[in-house]
Amino acid sequence: TRGRLRSRPISSIVEEAAALAQQGVKELLLIGQDTTSYGVDLTGKPLIVPLLEALTALDALRWIRLMYAYPTNLSTDLLRLIAASSTICSYLDLPLQHIDTGILTRMKRGITEPQTRKLLDRLRREIPGLILRTSFIVGFPGEDDAAFQKLEDFVREYKFDRVGVFTYSREDGTPAYDMPDQIPTDVAEARQQRVLEVQQAISLAKHQAMLGTVQTVLIDGVSEETPLLLEGRTAGQAPEIDGVVYINEGHTTPGAFENVRITEAFPYDLVGKIV
Repeated sequence: TRGRLRSRPISSIVEEAAALAQQGVKELLLIGQDTTSYGVDLTGKPLIVPLLEALTALDALRWIRLMYAYPTNLSTDLLRLIAASSTICSYLDLPLQHIDTGILTRMKRGITEPQTRKLLDRLRREIPGLILRTSFIVGFPGEDDAAFQKLEDFVREYKFDRVGVFTYSREDGTPAYDMPDQIPTDVAEARQQRVLEVQQAISLAKHQAMLGTVQTVLIDGVSEETPLLLEGRTAGQAPEIDGVVYINEGHTTPGAFENVRITEAFPYDLVGKIV
């Protein structure tokens, strides 16, 4: 079981960020067990907005990315700040876990299907060009065929930009361990594969729509795949968990921001040339 959330003081985070920026760091990822609840243990209310405001004041930082933003604490002030800021990436990592209200209740997520849909519609309305990453768990106890079908249909309908799909893992000592209606592993794995296939087609279509466009890309360096290519990422690609942009034409240095014309599209990665 997880302990209570413990937040670092704003001053401590800003100090570390300023030191990193001084060393040439251009992108900052904010990571926590639940970043939108940051500060609740310090003051009784979330402090993510004041933290982001303090970080955006550091001119050397070009991109700030919010990871693990749970849906229950996404305030209007936070959405407005993301929409208005040129430094905070229009990118949210929002672990939804499921869409079926019965499963969400069993998972103790504190949110229902109608609330989730309302939130997603609001996010897309208030943050133009928002890139949404989410993750789902399939095979949770009680996920019958109808609940899974609801999830698959939801993924098709909402067309997320990035989706992680995990199978439920039965761990001794957890509340779900003793729940009835445990799902066989092979069924859970087949469901995982199904959702990933649905998402792959969506991701490919979204990337194909970028063909010919010019994107701002942060250069990470020589590609891990081959020394003949450079690689970098758009504001819509978080390091390590999302795809990359392979660059097969042009010269630059790591840490630079370049305009890159997209020439090829794949479900996870893009290919382009510096213009």
